[in-house]
Amino acid sequence: MVKGDPWNPDSVLSSATSPILLLRGSPDLYSALSDEEAHQASKMLPNGRVTQWDDVGHGMHTPQPERFVKQVTDFFAEVIESN
Repeated sequence: MVKGDPWNPDSVLSSATSPILLLRGSPDLYSALSDEEAHQASKMLPNGRVTQWDDVGHGMHTPQPERFVKQVTDFFAEVIESN
């Protein structure tokens, strides 16, 4: 469950209790998060993981759909296995 003010990402991330996978592309290729924002998010996610792909930008699922699906399903499998 995620609580907090939806207009304040810090509030939402710091209240998250569910496992969260945050995928980001390269800042050089117009990733939605800066390096600082990704670092801050990783510190706020006790049950989360931040992963960067250096060869794609913001819309990572479009150029590499198989890689995207594998990353997400692997994360889900880890979460299920750990519970």
